[in-house]
Amino acid sequence: MRQLREAALIRIAAGEAKSYAEYSVDQGFVDIQNYYYAGTVTAALQGLATATGDQAVQTKVALDKVVNKKEGTVQTIQ
Repeated sequence: MRQLREAALIRIAAGEAKSYAEYSVDQGFVDIQNYYYAGTVTAALQGLATATGDQAVQTKVALDKVVNKKEGTVQTIQ
């Protein structure tokens, strides 16, 4: 949840550095709303699911490399 909020805060800070013409009040409100949503339990669960999925893909790739090296093949495990 902290990482999601920090990512939203980066957009806010970047917007503050821009001129009014480049960063509208409407965009500021959208960024603040995204910051709020990033701090909710729902967003935390979604972030956890995404991170877990990414980790599973990385683990499968590592396993494929070990198995392929051992067997001397270039096929991936299905």
